[in-house]
Amino acid sequence: MKKLLLIALCSMSSLYVNAQLCLSPATNYATSSNPYSFCIADFNGDGKKDLATANSYGNGASVLLGDGSGGFGTAINAGGVANYPNGISAPILIQILKWILP
Repeated sequence: MKKLLLIALCSMSSLYVNAQLCLSPATNYATSSNPYSFCIADFNGDGKKDLATANSYGNGASVLLGDGSGGFGTAINAGGVANYPNGISAPILIQILKWILP
């Protein structure tokens, strides 16, 4: 058993990974006033990841629908959701957005 462990360790130590991390320039997206927290989910059922923010000074939430290539569309803002919201939950938001998203 010790020999098997030694062989496994030797083969694992011989792995060499040469990875390079490349980042694109930042893209800014406008939301309502003072986004405090966010969540990512498929809010409109199109298979693309969307972004939602809780906007504490705007007393609402913003949803940015994903374009499928890592970007987002213009924010859909909903005010009057709560007083100074500081958190957002995808399951609840999905149910609410089924009524207001196209």
